[in-house]
Amino acid sequence: MTPTVPMGRVSAVPIRVGLSWLVVMPLVGVALFAGIEAERGALVARVVVASVGTIALFTSVLAHEVGHAAVAVRVGVRPRRIVLFLFGGYTEMEIDDARPSDDVAVSLAGSVVSAGLAMASWGMSVVLPEAAGLAGVARQLALVNAGMAIFNLLPGFPLDGGRITRALLVSRGRGRRQAEAITAWFGIAIGAMLVGAGAAGHAAGRPSFLVAVPVGVVVAVLAWAARPVDRRTAVDVMHPAPPAVSESAAIASVDGSAGAVPVVSSGGVVGLVTGRSGDGLVAGAMNAVLPGDVVPERMPLAEVAELIRRAGRTLVVVGDDGTVVGMISPTDLPADLHQVSEET
Repeated sequence: MTPTVPMGRVSAVPIRVGLSWLVVMPLVGVALFAGIEAERGALVARVVVASVGTIALFTSVLAHEVGHAAVAVRVGVRPRRIVLFLFGGYTEMEIDDARPSDDVAVSLAGSVVSAGLAMASWGMSVVLPEAAGLAGVARQLALVNAGMAIFNLLPGFPLDGGRITRALLVSRGRGRRQAEAITAWFGIAIGAMLVGAGAAGHAAGRPSFLVAVPVGVVVAVLAWAARPVDRRTAVDVMHPAPPAVSESAAIASVDGSAGAVPVVSSGGVVGLVTGRSGDGLVAGAMNAVLPGDVVPERMPLAEVAELIRRAGRTLVVVGDDGTVVGMISPTDLPADLHQVSEET
């Protein structure tokens, strides 16, 4: 993301503009001017119309984001700021913990605003004269706003339709992480299709289709970044292990209230024993711990859950130096992974 500069506020919501706009706005203005035929009016008039059209176009993007922010405030969600950048904009807000219905309302608001602007611009194109390209620029604004409304409803992150799809999935019982993963992959697929469509259109002799390529790349990259990644490790769910005992120790010396106690030999974990295992030495009463039952504290939690699913028993967690730091039983797993472990 390019650096941003403050532009002002709308209802106490800060607005920041990416420096990329300083490049894009003149290019859009030149494109609008080039689309106005010389016979439509004097040079100065055509420059003014193209300039006003450019400002109106980027104001439409801002209005789309303000629509999100306004509805967010109405449903009790605080917008942090509106950011406008190269390919549009986004509204930062604390929407992740909102009710699914509120999430849908906030996400729909931008497309509703864009659709309204499209209809208004089309109406203006009917009544405005063709002089200096006024009607033509109004039609361009109508098409851009209509495209913005429809494109943003596609069901993948980072588009508004991705949030709507996520909210609908959650309301139908899907876990939030699963819903986020689904809509993130939808976004990646949408980005890939845009890149493919842009390349195919260009190959078919329509150079204007190339604009879909960078848009698709941005959508795919942002969707990839938005996919949920489980960064939890064994240390995040383990329970502390009681002090380890030697296999040559007497069972009577093992704390009977400590539960399973690690047994070590030659610096490694070789078993688990309880103080209620009977008489004699630990070595004769312990349950052997296989090498696969010992996991490093940095092991990803998903891998830990898979090991527990296969072994069906408690795992021993060791630190970087090989010392026992904790243990993980099937009941220590979080609900999302514990459920999968039981169902598989």
